[in-house]
Formats: sequence, structure tokens, C-alpha cells
Amino acid sequence: MRRRKEEARAAPARDQDSRHTSMRGLSDDDRRVREESAELYRAPVAARIEELLDELWDDPAFFAEVRKTFEERSANGEFPALRDALSKIPEQARDEFLVQCWFNAVESLVPSRTQPWDEFEVIVDSYRELLYGGMAFLFTEDLPWFAEEWLAELSRVGYTGMVPFRFHESGISWCVPAKEQPDWVESAVSDNLGARKDAYAVVPEGSRQVLWLQLNGQRSSKRGYREVRVSDKPIRTDTAIVSALTALEGQAVNVEGLRESLEKGEISLDESLYMQELENDGPSPLGGAASSVFLDYVLLLLRYHRPDFSLLSREEKSGLLVHACTRINQFLDALRKLTSFLEYGTPSGQAKAATRDADMDVRAPRCATWLG
Repeated sequence: MRRRKEEARAAPARDQDSRHTSMRGLSDDDRRVREESAELYRAPVAARIEELLDELWDDPAFFAEVRKTFEERSANGEFPALRDALSKIPEQARDEFLVQCWFNAVESLVPSRTQPWDEFEVIVDSYRELLYGGMAFLFTEDLPWFAEEWLAELSRVGYTGMVPFRFHESGISWCVPAKEQPDWVESAVSDNLGARKDAYAVVPEGSRQVLWLQLNGQRSSKRGYREVRVSDKPIRTDTAIVSALTALEGQAVNVEGLRESLEKGEISLDESLYMQELENDGPSPLGGAASSVFLDYVLLLLRYHRPDFSLLSREEKSGLLVHACTRINQFLDALRKLTSFLEYGTPSGQAKAATRDADMDVRAPRCATWLG
């Protein structure tokens, strides 16, 4: 049995353990196999883990080991909330408290026997059609729950981004942006055309934009045969992930100040700007126009989506960085306006804030009056 396990684990001849292969490194077919394997084993594995947890519950040595681990790691500053909670209860009750913490841990450690599609009594493919087609009507006022549905899906599918595409010349390949089907007639779920054998990437003359030709598109209602369809639509989930990352990483940039700093300075755009700042003893080579940590994120976007970025001149790299920051400023401003309107917008369309700078304009005594 041991030998069989070892052979099974060693079967995929990969550079790293297949159990830890990132979803982003898998082809669409491999992703599907992994997803279906997880679905197959989900309930049986959860049941076995629950059995193991029942055994541990009756094992005093296990809880003694947990207590020892807590003492060793809390001495290094870990578990601040647990330490605070323990400091408020008598010494003789602390072991019992740690045992009770078991119930908090089990809730997050045990794999769920059910998935969202189980609640709808459908298979995962049918659930995805419902999710991608629009299912907000099922949640009414429970936005956090609805958000969890989509966040879980984004975690499942990951970021597709660029896909390798082999051109007609033998041995020549290049990474190009993935696109989804041009319409949702056959399916609302995003279909990566880069994984289809009947789809081909083309670049119009005089442009960098990549279009995907789907040779076997939907059937023509007039002629009856399948039409060639053209798509320039990024994969929806990719757009959502880039939007979320940019909202989380995003910071306002003084675009003109950044442009001037890049023109006057010699900071390299092929290395981390943040690390270069740390190594620089003098003032920031960016002149305070933007956070180097944020600009590293923008450069990460550019390098990933433009495989030839390293081959560009410094002037071209600077131009791309500055213009990308301009568009991110616009995106963050639009996002701020949306969230502001959702909070205090009026039916007439106004969303006037009570103050320009809440932290500076509203003093603590006034806040105390409001809060009673």
C-alpha cells in the first residue's frame, strides 16, 4: 500500500509536487480534471477528517501538545487575541478555555461536505451558468453572501491572463491575451478561447490588439451553418481580478510629477523601484510623486501583459508607466464615486460629501457630540 501511494504521488513527472501545483500553471483541461477530482473526493474526505477529529477530541495528549505549542509561539508574540482572552480568566480555567477553542478551529479546518451548487441541487456546471448569467435576484439584501459566491468562484478559476499561442511557423510561440467567447448565446460562463482547438489569435495590421477568431461559432439563423466569430472581450473573471487587485493596491499618483521624475532621474524600470529606493541613501528618485511599492505593482501588470516590455527603450517604458497610472487614477476615482453614491447619494443623482477631508475637518469634540 505504501509503495502504491509513492508511485501515485510520483506519477506526474513535474518539477514540483503535483499536490502543490498552482491552478494558474495548469491548462484548461488540467484545471477541469483537478476541479472534478476535488468534487469527487470532497464529501468522503470531509467525512474521514470528521472521524479523525472525533478521535482527537478524546485524546488528552493532543490537547497537551496544543497547549505546549501555544506557550512556545505566544512567547514570540503570536496569538495576541488568545493571550488577551486568557489573561481575563482564572489560571485554573485556562486549559478548559483552550479546549473550547477547539470548536472555533474545527469550523475552519474541516472541509465542507457541501458546496454552493449543492444548495441549488444542481451540478457545478449548472451552478456556474446560473452564477455567470446573474443570480443577484436570489439574495435580495444579503450582499456579503452574494460576494462570497463570486469570491469563491474567482478563487476556483484563478487568473488566466496570457496564454501561449503557437504560430504557423514551427517552433515559434508567443504569449497573447486570453479572450472569451463573443456572446453568451450558448453559455454564460466565460470560455477561454485560447484553450479551444477551433480558435486562433490574430493581430490586425498596424495594431497591438489581439483578436480571437472562433471558427465554429453559433449557427446562422439564416444560412444554418456555423459562422466565424471574432472576439475582443477579455475574460470576465480576469477583468474582475485585475479590478480587485488595483482597488487594493491602488494609490493616487501625481502623474506629471512622476513623468518629470522619470525624465530627470536614472532609476531602472527593469528592477524593483522599492528596492532601489532602499538602496539609495539620498532623497527618493521619484520625488514623492508616487509610492514606489504601488509603481512596482503597475510595472508587474505591464511586464506580465507585455512580454516584450524588457525590450522597449526606457522612454517607451516610462510612457507606458505614466499612462497606466493615469488610467488607474481614473479607475480609482470612478470607484470612489460609485461607493460614495451608494453610501450617501440622493435620488437626484447628487453625492456631495459632508466634508472634503473628514480627518482634518471634523474634530473629535464634534464627533463625540454626534455619537452622544
